Amino acid sequence: MKIRGTDFVMVEVSDLAAAARFYREVLGLPQEIYSEQYQWAEFNCGNVTLALKGGATVVGGGTGARVALAVEDIAAAHAEL
Repeated sequence: MKIRGTDFVMVEVSDLAAAARFYREVLGLPQEIYSEQYQWAEFNCGNVTLALKGGATVVGGGTGARVALAVEDIAAAHAEL
């Protein structure tokens, strides 16, 4: 078997609607899929898809997943957020 690359990175979230709104409206990522029924959302990040899986019980503020999104100027992006 030959791996072609990473298909998607999944992050579990407790509130799918709020998380999807953040990635879509605040970060401006193109949302390609959103399903309340399946508690699933996907965003196009260029070279990889970011998938959100809703309905998770998130303890202590996170599940341990980390996603690094590349920007031109990290200080400017931090100030904007």
